[in-house]
Amino acid sequence: MHALANWVSQNRLVTILLFAYLLLSGLVVEQGRIIENQRTLIHELFGDRLALNAVRKQALPGHRAN
Repeated sequence: MHALANWVSQNRLVTILLFAYLLLSGLVVEQGRIIENQRTLIHELFGDRLALNAVRKQALPGHRAN
């Protein structure tokens, strides 16, 4: 354990950059998940919009059923 603490104190910049790289990697992974979830939500909302438009079209006065 003492050797690790000694290495960290001698290589502070390397340690800081490594820690920052790990944090940024986690951020990139999380952003990917969020983007995929948003894509799924957009597709679901588009389907709901199509269904709602079909119901509205049927509810119009004078609309004949096919």
